[in-house]
Amino acid sequence: MQLKKISILIGISFLSLLVGCGNQATKNDTEKVYNTKVTKVSANGSYWHVQGTTNAPSGAKIIVTPSSSNASNYGLNQTAYADSTRYSIVKNNKFSTNVATIGSNKYSYNNFKAGQKSKLYIFAITNYHKKITPPTISQKIITEVASSFSPKILTTYTSQINYLNSKKIESSNSSSSSSISSSEQSSVSNGPSYENKLNKLNKGTAEYATYDSSTNTVTWTGYDDWSNWSNEDLERTLNILQSITMRQEAKYGITNIRIVVQLPDGTVIAKNTDNNEDLQIISN
Repeated sequence: MQLKKISILIGISFLSLLVGCGNQATKNDTEKVYNTKVTKVSANGSYWHVQGTTNAPSGAKIIVTPSSSNASNYGLNQTAYADSTRYSIVKNNKFSTNVATIGSNKYSYNNFKAGQKSKLYIFAITNYHKKITPPTISQKIITEVASSFSPKILTTYTSQINYLNSKKIESSNSSSSSSISSSEQSSVSNGPSYENKLNKLNKGTAEYATYDSSTNTVTWTGYDDWSNWSNEDLERTLNILQSITMRQEAKYGITNIRIVVQLPDGTVIAKNTDNNEDLQIISN
């Protein structure tokens, strides 16, 4: 009888140990955000190169996003456009990351000015297991960051502006209607590489992208169920597709891109226009 009691006590103790371990594992999986201190900002091509310090432990991931909900790329991780394969990581309380240049509000890739200021949340996060692309950040995390930290202000450099606002080069005797601009040549020669890059960055956000150099148009083909999505959910996906498309323009010598988003049956659900660079949902 005594041996049976001992066995029961051992069993209860072992079960308690398992429950305790389970609770600890859950606790360790909880995401935690940390503030950062920016110590140096420089230009790296079209990007900001940001260095700083943080109390976050080594291995924490760095995320950057606009602080204004009016920004079209609000809620999108701007480090993902500089490196779509991996997060920048904290090491010994220091970090270094490239950040895609953004405007104060809407996309304005041909209208950047030197000295333009943008407010961004730059923070570290632990136990964050989301893939870097698509670069969406949950509203829960953004709300927590906004209530805890102040945004950082980054100012554009002249070298960034020259890179972003580079125009097609035309020779002085290019008045002939049969001449082809360097930009058009780039769109033809770099078109396949540009299209391949878009599909590499896509990672399931849409089905696939195609690029037509003759019309300078990127067409994103989405999924059937997009027709049942709310405008709010659809707009978040459109923001991702627009960001992927326009962030790659300069790298391939392509400018003034047109974007069309369609369902698999060819029904167009969004496009941009000459008067508005942002994708606009087409109401049925």
